Amino acid sequence: MNIIILISEEEISEKIIKDEIDFHIINKVKKEFLKLKAIYLYTNSILKFNELHAIRNNLYHYKIDILQVEKLLNKNIESLLIFDMDSTLIKQEIIDELAKSLEIYSFVSKITEEAMQGKIDFETSLRKRCELLKGANANQFESIYKELNLNNGVKEFIEYSKDYLIKKVVLSGGFNPILKKFTIEYNFDNYKANDLEINNGIFTGNLIGEIIDRDKKAYYLNYYKKFYKISENQTIAVGDGSNDLLMIKEANIGLGFKPKEGLKKEIYNWVDFSAMYFLYFLYE
Repeated sequence: MNIIILISEEEISEKIIKDEIDFHIINKVKKEFLKLKAIYLYTNSILKFNELHAIRNNLYHYKIDILQVEKLLNKNIESLLIFDMDSTLIKQEIIDELAKSLEIYSFVSKITEEAMQGKIDFETSLRKRCELLKGANANQFESIYKELNLNNGVKEFIEYSKDYLIKKVVLSGGFNPILKKFTIEYNFDNYKANDLEINNGIFTGNLIGEIIDRDKKAYYLNYYKKFYKISENQTIAVGDGSNDLLMIKEANIGLGFKPKEGLKKEIYNWVDFSAMYFLYFLYE
């Protein structure tokens, strides 16, 4: 049995389903959570990559998101949710915010966008951007953290997750001082991020230790799955850029959250319109 999930803030009419869905539906179930409404379409058909994208394109002007999963997660069994940080849990890109405060944003943002679109590899882009931060005061992290904004629906999903056996981990291409504050404030279970070298309170422009790139994100998804003793079918990964591709493919359910076009070309499932608490609909 396969499950197609349609999600929208508006009612999804029977006419839309009839006009836009061309596979045999065995059963339909409706659910609501906060402002979102979902319809589960149970079918024996497994949509191919191009078929799913074609239906998504047809539903786009209705502002309806579509997901395909083989099975929902059991909310009464421990599960693992892996999140990217920048532009996923928060609206900003941390290194871009650092650059704005130093008035070098135009230089840094160009490199950031090239990396998110997959035009240059993440490590190269990160090192190039960090070099531009040389000489800045490390207390910039404190002021930047206060200005960060959660993405739509993140706070609500965090509140929901407190009642269930959900381990929440952030794997970020950002920086440890920000991630440490974030995971404490929002009660995440763990995180991995990058370290900027600091000498006498000043950024040297260098990185130290391992780089949390796409390979490391996939590695740490599996690491935390074993660490928390989570079963294979109880994992979800959520991200927005090419640096998240491998962890999205590695998870049982991998998802893009309002992802970049480069990532959309590589994955089955993403949402363009829904708030982050759409994740509620992936639990039975």
